[in-house]
Amino acid sequence: MSLLDNLNITKQELDAVDVSPQELWDQYSVRADVKVDKPPVCVSIGQDYSYQPSVPYLLYTYGNISLMLGQEKVGKSFAKSLILAGALGGKANFYTDRIKGHNLEGKFVIELDTEQDKFYTQWNRKRVVSMVGNEPVNYITQSWRALSTDSKLIQLDWLFTQSPYKDKLGLVFIDGYVDLVKDFNS
Repeated sequence: MSLLDNLNITKQELDAVDVSPQELWDQYSVRADVKVDKPPVCVSIGQDYSYQPSVPYLLYTYGNISLMLGQEKVGKSFAKSLILAGALGGKANFYTDRIKGHNLEGKFVIELDTEQDKFYTQWNRKRVVSMVGNEPVNYITQSWRALSTDSKLIQLDWLFTQSPYKDKLGLVFIDGYVDLVKDFNS
């Protein structure tokens, strides 16, 4: 019995994969003696002064996925607002002079909230705008609580593959990733 049997992958879907498992294995192997480029910094928090010149401590890099976990009512939404404001800049340095965005000019910072209703999503947006000191033109907020899981996934696919933003995404925050899961048992 194959592990693939449990994934409900059809033979047609398997045949559509045009690269062999061996080729993928070789392509994605990591070796210590082969140079790998460091991903560009998107958001940093503070500086590491043990290097000369100092380098930013990475919080987020472009092209990667990060997850912020915490129990209910511990301040995740405020932390998200602080990170977004710091990344966007403006007057956010009055709230945090350590969190900074890097190379976000011409890129969009998008906040997708799947948990809060429009009122509280807007409340969080207003907090970010207040910290920044103006309404950033590259900052977009969406409230997806009312959407079905399928609709949320369709919207995400559209955002990353077809939207006018797809080639200009700087930072995408999804508040409520659990609302994107269709089946918790698989």
